[in-house]
Amino acid sequence: MFTNMKIHRSVAASAIGLILFTMSLDIKLWAQATAAVSGTVMDPSGAAIGGAIVQVKNTGTSLTRTTASDEVGRFRFPDLVIGEYEVQASTPGFQTVVHKVILTVGSNPVVDFKLPVGETRETVVVAADVSQVETQSTAFGALVEGKQITELPLNGRNFTQLVTLAPGVTQIPQGAPGAGSTFYGNGQKYSIAGSRPSGQAYLLDDQDMVNFWNNGPGAGGLGTALGVEAIAEFQTLTNTYTAQFGGNGAVVNASSRSGTNTLHGSAYEFLRNDKLEARNFFDTVIKPGKTTAEPPTYHQNQFGGSLGGPIKRDKAFFFGNYEGLRKKQIVTNVVTVPDACAHQFLTTTASGVCGAPAAENSNAPVRQAVRNAMALYPLPNYTSELFGATGAASGTGQALVDDPNIGRQNYFLGRFDYQVSDKSSIFVRYVLDRANRDFANNIPYWPELDRTRDHFISIEERHIVSAKLLNLVHAGFSRTYEDAYVYGSPTVSDGAAHPGTLATPLTKGGTSPGVHPLQFFSNDPTSLFYAVSTAGQGVPREDALINPGSAITTVGAVATLPFYLVPNKLSFGDDIIWTSGAHSIKAGGNVTRHREDTWAPFQVAPQW
Repeated sequence: MFTNMKIHRSVAASAIGLILFTMSLDIKLWAQATAAVSGTVMDPSGAAIGGAIVQVKNTGTSLTRTTASDEVGRFRFPDLVIGEYEVQASTPGFQTVVHKVILTVGSNPVVDFKLPVGETRETVVVAADVSQVETQSTAFGALVEGKQITELPLNGRNFTQLVTLAPGVTQIPQGAPGAGSTFYGNGQKYSIAGSRPSGQAYLLDDQDMVNFWNNGPGAGGLGTALGVEAIAEFQTLTNTYTAQFGGNGAVVNASSRSGTNTLHGSAYEFLRNDKLEARNFFDTVIKPGKTTAEPPTYHQNQFGGSLGGPIKRDKAFFFGNYEGLRKKQIVTNVVTVPDACAHQFLTTTASGVCGAPAAENSNAPVRQAVRNAMALYPLPNYTSELFGATGAASGTGQALVDDPNIGRQNYFLGRFDYQVSDKSSIFVRYVLDRANRDFANNIPYWPELDRTRDHFISIEERHIVSAKLLNLVHAGFSRTYEDAYVYGSPTVSDGAAHPGTLATPLTKGGTSPGVHPLQFFSNDPTSLFYAVSTAGQGVPREDALINPGSAITTVGAVATLPFYLVPNKLSFGDDIIWTSGAHSIKAGGNVTRHREDTWAPFQVAPQW
């Protein structure tokens, strides 16, 4: 007897030591987008009923779980898939009572029963709603329900826009520090509860969906986060959430939709067209054959559909969603350029008229290089001359340029749920996100092509070991692929600039023949610079930049391109949930192997 006590104490000490050691590590548990139900079973007088049979049943899939109340009438069902449920309590000598409850992401409603005296076969359905006041968690956050997701208007159908429904969320304006860019992702950034724009975790069915630089989900180049139709609901956690979510600044915890015993689906298309839009203030160009200025081209179509249902009733279910985006937009921008006098290499007088010839470099090749660079600027066609605060001409004017912005995206989500037995279930989900963005900024001689090729797969097995112990085994793999190349390089002949191309792995054809004013480096594959600057990728160095100052628009290619960023994450983990009476303990761990495949020469283009 004494020996058994020593063994029990030793096991208890070891268990406590293991828990403390686990808590001391920075281990992130598998953060489930699930819910729980707890409560108490009592008789009409309020006395506890121990040993009562309590059952929860998902009304959509008919999947059930059963437990018994403890000696003081308490029960708890952890880790339930979100949806509509019937919670039923019964015991001999009392009528059966059924409560209907809707479980949302992260919710833990308390469902208390008072069983009337009577026959067990007599059933009482309680119509009163269960209180939605959260009393079982200290987490601070906001829930975005499925109805809000499907019915609120979203320009571009990016589900991340719904994060702004939560208090404490600030949208980072475009152009502000921390906002999007090609190298850091063009998606909309948010500061949640004062955290950094890259301080959020975006979870879908327990899996982190962020792309490179932890800058948010979706296509980094195109700046979209599709999949609204595939998301059942999500919760934005801003403060005091549990340790299972790790050390993120904020957590967007979403759950994908699943199939049920009823076949359900949708089909949709959303469009924007310049024929339905008003003219921008700067769209003043009158096209041939027209008498008034019109908006530039803007065609955007988003279309797709979803379908979910049973494969085998009460056993296996599927859900699939596809969404496509096709976008063609011409954006009118105002650029500051040298005035007409400067284009002729004449000085500009204070009144704005051309004066004497400007001094030029005596070296003929240098002089011609400067003239070729000047040819890259268009003549001012919006404001012929800008005047300073003193009223003197600045030697600059403004021109209107049309910048193309063409996008294409295909998003697919597939989900499979299978109830192996009363004690075991399996969940598999796959996401494919492919997107291209072809666009130019300011003077559009340097178009770039951005690509996204993302894959996410998640597998989970949920096993009920006993009435008190639940085990979750999970694995996931993600590969977010982003690359970008500048494929434009203008040429100049006879003092005029012409669009040209630069060889890249993504575009057809090679580098255009002729004089490339901003190609300061050799494109000879045998040259040392060619090999070093492209790290053996066989990509010619893009054009450099010219920044003349005096508020004149900089011309040239984006300095941080080309690059590709391909993080690969393979994760495995196991969680246990132990429930006894009023206590529930969750522990576990997750191991992630992170392999980063990155090529970014990052030899920032020279500036003059």
